[in-house]
Amino acid sequence: MTWAGSYRAAPAVAAYAAATSYTVNKATGTVAGDLILLWCVGAPLFTCPGFTGYATSAFLGTILLARTADGTEGSSFTVASGSSTIATIIQATIAGPASIDAVGTNPGSAGTTMTATGVTVAGSNELQLWFGADEKIAAPYQGYPITVPTGFTSQATYNSGSSAGLAALLADNGSVVSGATGSIAAGAALPASSNWAAQMVAIASPVAVTATDTGTGVDAATVVAKAAAADTGTWVDSATVKVQEPATDTGAGVDAASVVAKAPATDASSAGLDAAAIAVTVASSD
Repeated sequence: MTWAGSYRAAPAVAAYAAATSYTVNKATGTVAGDLILLWCVGAPLFTCPGFTGYATSAFLGTILLARTADGTEGSSFTVASGSSTIATIIQATIAGPASIDAVGTNPGSAGTTMTATGVTVAGSNELQLWFGADEKIAAPYQGYPITVPTGFTSQATYNSGSSAGLAALLADNGSVVSGATGSIAAGAALPASSNWAAQMVAIASPVAVTATDTGTGVDAATVVAKAAAADTGTWVDSATVKVQEPATDTGAGVDAASVVAKAPATDASSAGLDAAAIAVTVASSD
């Protein structure tokens, strides 16, 4: 199953001169409910009001900043750093409703092989994002181009050519299979020893439900979703699954909305994971 969501706008990347704060313009068309991601490269301790930070890397100070748009975020974001430094920032805005399912660790190293540690993806309808950054260890400290990992598609990329700078890449895979992804390396080694960092993120979007417009009355559709749960080692392991529910009748076509449903499970033997499946009938107003 492939990812049914979409980007609100094409992901973008920008390089900034040395400073302690950087202005990032909000993606055109962003609306309440969209998921806004900023992957920042440069000095550690990047922060931005209203955003949550995930896993800072000691190499290149990379960090994922994320928030859900609610209409109060303004037309631009001010990202602050812990010290004056050049920076490169990737912005990706996912059309909502969308949420972060899993964030990988943010490792880094010095060398030519750039590898992001794996994540465990809950569903097969998710979007897998791969972020990478590098800077050559020796003068002129340029950022080398990063080769897209096998099976991924480039969405935003920057390298500094022969000048000092911080290279960055965002690539994605919309056909990820649920479960552990394993570590994923860039498509080729860097041309010379560099400081690098790489990170993967899994994005969950609503399950696509297709109903046929009958032209009258309520059009029903059924989706069967399986809830992923964590093994507690005892009793019943519960989980949550997001599907679509009825919406307000617009008077034309099929109207969709969202609901969160919880699937009960049966305690098998007080050991291991108790998986639960939930079948939900989705009615949409014609």
